[in-house]
Amino acid sequence: MRETVDVYINKQNSPKKEILTELRRLIKNKYPGVKEEMLMGAVRFGDNKCYIISLADRVNLGILSFDGKKTMKTKEIKALKDINEAEITRLI
Repeated sequence: MRETVDVYINKQNSPKKEILTELRRLIKNKYPGVKEEMLMGAVRFGDNKCYIISLADRVNLGILSFDGKKTMKTKEIKALKDINEAEITRLI
């Protein structure tokens, strides 16, 4: 059985649990009703528009960019205080 997004986030240690929760909230606020799923150990949103993943010492936010070519940009977040809501909302 596949792990759910809620289970994945809730099993993380602090501060990664809080970082994942906040990033998820920002993504869902910008894209109400966006499909989310677990894929290859990460929470994927939409048609791989962005993802969040818990790593050893940080959370990564990956954003698909269409700046002339299709590229994935990554933002590393190590503490909840490092989340700039305006910047994240603009990036996603």
